[in-house]
Formats: sequence, structure tokens, C-alpha cells
Amino acid sequence: MKEEALNRAIIGCGYIGSEVAELWHKKGHHVTTTTRKPSRLEELSKISQKSLLIKGNDPDELVPLLASHPILLVTVAADSSDHYESAYLHTAQLFRKLALEMDLPRILIYTSSASV
Repeated sequence: MKEEALNRAIIGCGYIGSEVAELWHKKGHHVTTTTRKPSRLEELSKISQKSLLIKGNDPDELVPLLASHPILLVTVAADSSDHYESAYLHTAQLFRKLALEMDLPRILIYTSSASV
């Protein structure tokens, strides 16, 4: 298997993202984790090779991740029910737009632990 195929990024490392990051990390994959909360960076650095502070709906931050990670797991969450549309719909639309424009990633997994 090519080295590139082992690069995986997780956008939004809450409950689901952190569990998957830990599993992938233990299996020897190169994992990049992201969060919106600076307080989570130290914890995420223990289960990934790289931890980034980004918003899941910022194209300028997402393009480099898409370009360098053929496998992308999106596990974003809304802060409240008032933010569902922004967190889920707008983020999904942005990923679709970028994926079509860039013809990447090869594998995109989009899920959430929130009940909608």
C-alpha cells in the first residue's frame, strides 16, 4: 500500500472523531485531527500525528486537508439546535463543492453523533 493511502484526516474530533482517530493511530495510519477548541489540541496530539485548530466550514483551511489526505472523516457537531443548518447542511454543501472541484478526497465519510 502506498504511503499516501495511509494519510487520514478527521474534521471535528468530538466523541466519534476521537475514537476513530485513536483506532487509526493504533493501526499505524498517519492521522491529522482538527478541532474548533484550542483546549482540545493537547489531548488530540496524543491520538494523532498532527492536530489543527480549524473551522469545518472554512474553504481556505479545508483545501490543503483535502489535497493531502485521500481519506477524510467529517464528524462535525452543532453547538445548539440553532446552529444545525450551519454545522450540517452548509458544511456538507461545502465539502461536496470542494470535492467536485478538486476531484478529492478518494473516500469521504460524513457522520455525526448528534441527533437530527
